[in-house]
Amino acid sequence: MKYFVDRGGFGVSLISPLNYTMAELKLVSRLSGSRGLPISTHVSETEDTYLDNDLNRALTTLVTGNTVFVHLTQLNDDDIAKIPLLPIVTCPRSNIEFVGKLARVGAMVRRGGLKPLIGTDNVALIEPDPWEEIKVMRLLMGGGELNSQTILKMATSWAWSWGGFGYVIREGEP
Repeated sequence: MKYFVDRGGFGVSLISPLNYTMAELKLVSRLSGSRGLPISTHVSETEDTYLDNDLNRALTTLVTGNTVFVHLTQLNDDDIAKIPLLPIVTCPRSNIEFVGKLARVGAMVRRGGLKPLIGTDNVALIEPDPWEEIKVMRLLMGGGELNSQTILKMATSWAWSWGGFGYVIREGEP
């Protein structure tokens, strides 16, 4: 893990907190946090990882200012209330394809302080296309659950609000 953090430069991506020991998770959190690198991990993407308590495992080991929780499709209101004000990402097309449902993004937004982002997930599963992610989110969550302005913020300005990551998209850049 130390080698990966020292040489990676872009941060650490963990498939699931369940795949690592508590000591490994605490180590990667400490190392990444001290270098200002993001830690991205899938949390409660599937029912089995949720039932194995991956959310609490992540909350007790990985919560630094640079942690990103991805997917969260299985969370209920009590779980959503536990999430600290850290970046969270939903991947609409992947979530629909892989687990058949989206995270409760509307409930996350209504909670206040949480600003879910729209991601594209894993290129091995679905070709990354941010526009298609936005379209799917709008089709499935638009109208009553989320308005178009909120969905647009999820793909743009909310991502920029997590300034600690150093990855800011500026006009005119690829």
